[in-house]
Amino acid sequence: MKKHLIITGLISIILFSCTKDEIVNENNTEIKWWLLVYPNNENSGIYLYNETKSKVEISFNIPENLTSPHALDYDGKSLWVGGMGDDQSIYELSPIDGSILSEIKNIETEGIACSNDEIYYSSNNEIHRIKKDGIPIETYLVSPNVVIQDIDIYNSILYYVENGATDPIIKFDQLTQKSDTILYSNVSRLYTLATTEDNFIVVNDLNEIRRFDINSGEIVSDIKINIEGWITAIAPYKN
Repeated sequence: MKKHLIITGLISIILFSCTKDEIVNENNTEIKWWLLVYPNNENSGIYLYNETKSKVEISFNIPENLTSPHALDYDGKSLWVGGMGDDQSIYELSPIDGSILSEIKNIETEGIACSNDEIYYSSNNEIHRIKKDGIPIETYLVSPNVVIQDIDIYNSILYYVENGATDPIIKFDQLTQKSDTILYSNVSRLYTLATTEDNFIVVNDLNEIRRFDINSGEIVSDIKINIEGWITAIAPYKN
Protein backbone atom coordinates (compact mmCIF):
# COMPACT_ATOMS: atom_id res chain seq x y z
CA MET A 1 0.00 0.00 0.00
CA LYS A 2 2.81 2.43 0.95
CA LYS A 3 4.69 1.55 -2.24
CA HIS A 4 1.56 2.32 -4.32
CA LEU A 5 1.17 5.71 -2.63
CA ILE A 6 4.82 6.59 -3.25
CA ILE A 7 4.59 5.71 -6.96
CA THR A 8 1.36 7.70 -7.33
CA GLY A 9 2.97 10.68 -5.66
CA LEU A 10 6.02 10.53 -7.93
CA ILE A 11 3.83 10.42 -11.04
CA SER A 12 1.89 13.46 -9.80
CA ILE A 13 5.12 15.39 -9.21
CA ILE A 14 6.42 14.54 -12.70
CA LEU A 15 3.17 15.60 -14.35
CA PHE A 16 3.09 18.87 -12.41
CA SER A 17 6.70 19.67 -13.27
CA CYS A 18 5.93 19.23 -16.96
CA THR A 19 2.93 21.54 -17.00
CA LYS A 20 3.47 24.18 -14.31
CA ASP A 21 5.04 26.68 -16.75
CA GLU A 22 2.20 26.40 -19.25
CA ILE A 23 -0.60 28.94 -19.10
CA VAL A 24 -4.09 27.76 -19.95
CA ASN A 25 -7.56 29.17 -19.48
CA GLU A 26 -10.45 27.65 -17.57
CA ASN A 27 -11.29 25.44 -20.57
CA ASN A 28 -7.74 24.02 -20.52
CA THR A 29 -6.92 25.45 -23.95
CA GLU A 30 -3.92 27.46 -25.05
CA ILE A 31 -4.10 31.25 -24.73
CA LYS A 32 -3.32 33.22 -27.88
CA TRP A 33 -3.27 36.91 -28.75
CA TRP A 34 -3.17 39.04 -31.86
CA LEU A 35 -0.51 41.73 -31.40
CA LEU A 36 0.13 44.88 -33.44
CA VAL A 37 3.77 46.05 -33.44
CA TYR A 38 4.37 49.63 -34.56
CA PRO A 39 6.58 50.14 -37.65
CA ASN A 40 9.56 51.82 -36.03
CA ASN A 41 11.78 48.72 -35.90
CA GLU A 42 12.47 45.54 -37.84
CA ASN A 43 9.80 43.57 -35.92
CA SER A 44 6.91 45.65 -37.27
CA GLY A 45 3.84 43.58 -38.15
CA ILE A 46 0.80 41.70 -36.90
CA TYR A 47 1.48 38.56 -34.86
CA LEU A 48 -0.53 35.65 -33.56
CA TYR A 49 1.27 35.02 -30.27
CA ASN A 50 0.80 31.83 -28.25
CA GLU A 51 1.14 32.94 -24.62
CA THR A 52 0.96 29.39 -23.32
CA LYS A 53 3.99 28.31 -25.37
CA SER A 54 5.70 31.74 -25.56
CA LYS A 55 6.02 31.63 -29.33
CA VAL A 56 4.78 33.29 -32.50
CA GLU A 57 2.51 31.13 -34.66
CA ILE A 58 1.65 33.56 -37.49
CA SER A 59 3.08 36.90 -38.62
CA PHE A 60 2.48 39.18 -41.58
CA ASN A 61 3.00 42.78 -42.66
CA ILE A 62 0.81 45.73 -41.80
CA PRO A 63 -1.04 47.22 -44.83
CA GLU A 64 1.40 49.45 -46.69
CA ASN A 65 -0.74 52.61 -46.50
CA LEU A 66 -1.28 52.28 -42.75
CA THR A 67 1.54 54.57 -41.63
CA SER A 68 0.65 54.91 -37.93
CA PRO A 69 -1.11 51.69 -36.82
CA HIS A 70 -2.61 51.78 -33.34
CA ALA A 71 -5.90 49.84 -33.49
CA LEU A 72 -6.61 46.12 -33.77
CA ASP A 73 -9.45 43.71 -33.06
CA TYR A 74 -10.46 40.21 -34.11
CA ASP A 75 -14.09 39.14 -34.56
CA GLY A 76 -13.38 35.42 -34.91
CA LYS A 77 -13.28 35.57 -38.71
CA SER A 78 -11.37 38.71 -39.70
CA LEU A 79 -8.82 41.09 -38.24
CA TRP A 80 -9.68 44.79 -38.22
CA VAL A 81 -6.78 47.25 -38.09
CA GLY A 82 -6.54 51.04 -38.23
CA GLY A 83 -4.32 53.95 -37.31
CA MET A 84 -3.78 57.65 -36.75
CA GLY A 85 -2.33 59.75 -39.57
CA ASP A 86 -3.24 61.31 -42.86
CA ASP A 87 -5.48 59.38 -45.27
CA GLN A 88 -5.80 56.36 -42.97
CA SER A 89 -8.37 53.57 -43.34
CA ILE A 90 -9.78 50.70 -41.31
CA TYR A 91 -8.76 47.47 -43.05
CA GLU A 92 -10.38 44.07 -42.78
CA LEU A 93 -7.60 41.46 -43.05
CA SER A 94 -7.43 37.72 -43.50
CA PRO A 95 -6.09 36.12 -40.28
CA ILE A 96 -4.29 33.55 -42.42
CA ASP A 97 -2.01 35.73 -44.55
CA GLY A 98 -2.93 39.34 -43.81
CA SER A 99 -4.44 39.98 -47.24
CA ILE A 100 -6.88 42.92 -47.41
CA LEU A 101 -10.52 41.79 -47.56
CA SER A 102 -12.18 45.22 -47.35
CA GLU A 103 -11.38 48.86 -46.57
CA ILE A 104 -13.30 51.66 -44.85
CA LYS A 105 -11.60 54.85 -46.04
CA ASN A 106 -10.92 58.18 -44.37
CA ILE A 107 -10.97 56.99 -40.75
CA GLU A 108 -8.32 57.91 -38.20
CA THR A 109 -8.42 55.82 -35.04
CA GLU A 110 -6.47 54.81 -31.94
CA GLY A 111 -8.79 51.93 -31.01
CA ILE A 112 -11.18 49.40 -32.56
CA ALA A 113 -13.75 47.08 -30.98
CA CYS A 114 -15.99 44.73 -32.95
CA SER A 115 -19.49 43.76 -31.84
CA ASN A 116 -21.47 41.45 -34.14
CA ASP A 117 -21.86 43.35 -37.45
CA GLU A 118 -20.74 46.68 -35.97
CA ILE A 119 -17.44 48.42 -35.28
CA TYR A 120 -16.67 50.93 -32.55
CA TYR A 121 -13.62 53.10 -33.11
CA SER A 122 -12.08 55.98 -31.18
CA SER A 123 -10.77 59.26 -32.52
CA ASN A 124 -9.34 61.76 -30.02
CA ASN A 125 -12.21 62.31 -27.53
CA GLU A 126 -14.96 60.59 -29.52
CA ILE A 127 -16.18 57.02 -29.95
CA HIS A 128 -17.85 56.24 -33.26
CA ARG A 129 -20.20 53.36 -33.96
CA ILE A 130 -20.49 52.16 -37.56
CA LYS A 131 -21.54 49.15 -39.60
CA LYS A 132 -18.77 46.92 -40.92
CA ASP A 133 -19.47 48.30 -44.39
CA GLY A 134 -18.70 51.81 -43.08
CA ILE A 135 -22.25 53.16 -42.65
CA PRO A 136 -22.31 55.52 -39.61
CA ILE A 137 -24.68 54.74 -36.72
CA GLU A 138 -23.82 56.99 -33.79
CA THR A 139 -21.06 59.14 -32.28
CA TYR A 140 -20.38 59.57 -28.55
CA LEU A 141 -18.49 62.59 -27.20
CA VAL A 142 -16.57 61.34 -24.17
CA SER A 143 -14.87 64.49 -22.84
CA PRO A 144 -13.30 67.60 -24.36
CA ASN A 145 -9.96 66.98 -22.62
CA VAL A 146 -9.51 63.23 -23.20
CA VAL A 147 -7.51 61.30 -25.79
CA ILE A 148 -8.82 57.74 -26.00
CA GLN A 149 -5.99 55.29 -26.68
CA ASP A 150 -7.93 52.03 -27.03
CA ILE A 151 -11.44 50.64 -26.59
CA ASP A 152 -13.02 47.24 -26.07
CA ILE A 153 -16.44 45.66 -25.56
CA TYR A 154 -17.04 42.90 -23.02
CA ASN A 155 -20.46 41.48 -22.12
CA SER A 156 -22.00 44.35 -24.11
CA ILE A 157 -20.18 46.92 -21.95
CA LEU A 158 -17.88 49.47 -23.60
CA TYR A 159 -14.53 50.29 -21.97
CA TYR A 160 -11.71 52.63 -22.94
CA VAL A 161 -8.27 53.70 -21.72
CA GLU A 162 -6.67 57.12 -21.47
CA ASN A 163 -3.00 57.93 -21.70
CA GLY A 164 -2.39 60.18 -18.70
CA ALA A 165 -0.74 60.35 -15.30
CA THR A 166 -2.55 57.27 -13.93
CA ASP A 167 -3.68 55.67 -17.22
CA PRO A 168 -7.19 54.69 -16.09
CA ILE A 169 -9.50 52.01 -17.47
CA ILE A 170 -12.94 53.53 -17.84
CA LYS A 171 -16.46 52.15 -18.34
CA PHE A 172 -18.62 54.12 -20.78
CA ASP A 173 -22.43 54.02 -20.61
CA GLN A 174 -23.80 54.38 -24.14
CA LEU A 175 -27.27 55.36 -22.92
CA THR A 176 -26.27 58.13 -20.50
CA GLN A 177 -22.94 58.83 -22.25
CA LYS A 178 -21.24 59.01 -18.86
CA SER A 179 -17.81 57.68 -17.98
CA ASP A 180 -16.95 55.80 -14.78
CA THR A 181 -13.34 55.02 -13.86
CA ILE A 182 -12.99 51.33 -12.99
CA LEU A 183 -9.32 51.28 -11.98
CA TYR A 184 -6.04 53.14 -12.34
CA SER A 185 -3.55 50.93 -14.16
CA ASN A 186 -0.44 53.04 -13.43
CA VAL A 187 0.99 51.62 -16.67
CA SER A 188 3.00 54.34 -18.40
CA ARG A 189 2.18 54.94 -22.08
CA LEU A 190 -0.93 52.76 -21.91
CA TYR A 191 -2.09 52.22 -25.50
CA THR A 192 -3.72 48.79 -25.28
CA LEU A 193 -6.88 47.25 -23.87
CA ALA A 194 -8.61 43.88 -24.21
CA THR A 195 -11.06 42.01 -22.00
CA THR A 196 -11.48 38.28 -21.58
CA GLU A 197 -12.53 35.83 -18.85
CA ASP A 198 -13.34 38.63 -16.36
CA ASN A 199 -9.91 40.19 -16.81
CA PHE A 200 -8.79 43.49 -18.27
CA ILE A 201 -5.73 42.89 -20.45
CA VAL A 202 -3.09 45.53 -21.20
CA VAL A 203 0.52 45.50 -22.38
CA ASN A 204 2.83 47.39 -20.04
CA ASP A 205 6.03 49.25 -20.91
CA LEU A 206 8.10 46.08 -20.32
CA ASN A 207 6.14 44.23 -23.04
CA GLU A 208 4.34 42.11 -20.49
CA ILE A 209 0.72 41.01 -20.76
CA ARG A 210 -0.79 42.38 -17.55
CA ARG A 211 -4.11 41.07 -16.25
CA PHE A 212 -6.40 42.96 -13.89
CA ASP A 213 -9.40 41.33 -12.26
CA ILE A 214 -12.46 43.20 -13.59
CA ASN A 215 -14.30 42.98 -10.26
CA SER A 216 -11.49 43.75 -7.77
CA GLY A 217 -9.05 45.71 -9.95
CA GLU A 218 -6.17 43.66 -8.55
CA ILE A 219 -3.24 42.63 -10.76
CA VAL A 220 -3.59 38.93 -11.61
CA SER A 221 -0.35 38.37 -13.52
CA ASP A 222 2.44 39.85 -15.65
CA ILE A 223 3.58 37.56 -18.48
CA LYS A 224 6.53 38.54 -20.68
CA ILE A 225 5.93 38.69 -24.46
CA ASN A 226 8.87 37.34 -26.45
CA ILE A 227 8.59 40.00 -29.17
CA GLU A 228 10.64 43.21 -29.35
CA GLY A 229 9.11 46.49 -30.44
CA TRP A 230 6.30 48.85 -29.49
CA ILE A 231 3.06 46.88 -29.11
CA THR A 232 0.21 49.33 -29.77
CA ALA A 233 -2.74 46.91 -29.71
CA ILE A 234 -3.74 43.48 -28.42
CA ALA A 235 -6.80 41.36 -29.20
CA PRO A 236 -7.77 37.88 -27.96
CA TYR A 237 -7.70 35.02 -30.43
CA LYS A 238 -11.07 33.33 -30.81
CA ASN A 239 -11.46 29.82 -32.22
